[in-house]
Amino acid sequence: MMAVCESLTDLDGKSWDMPGLLPGAVHMQKRLAGLGSQGLATAFGPWRGHTFHYSRLETAHAESIRATKHPSGAAGEAFYECGSLLASYFHAYFPSCIEATAAVFSGRALFGDAA
Repeated sequence: MMAVCESLTDLDGKSWDMPGLLPGAVHMQKRLAGLGSQGLATAFGPWRGHTFHYSRLETAHAESIRATKHPSGAAGEAFYECGSLLASYFHAYFPSCIEATAAVFSGRALFGDAA
């Protein structure tokens, strides 16, 4: 997700232009911004994974869905859809839901009806 935004600002405050496929700016920070197990409800069942990052995204682009933190059930990482792009800090564990993994790599819808 970081690589497809409009800009990325490093720890020294230098901003780098990025491709701009997802509106917004990523800012690196010294403090951990996200860590832990999460799951995502998909049309194919739950997709397990985790998050680990030292950056934050600033965007006005509406999120599509959020993962759920495990075991608390609190809101986890946001997912953003922009055209055919699906971006998030969520790192999926592909074997946890083979059908969801196949859907992402074949261009099929991950959310909604799995038919």
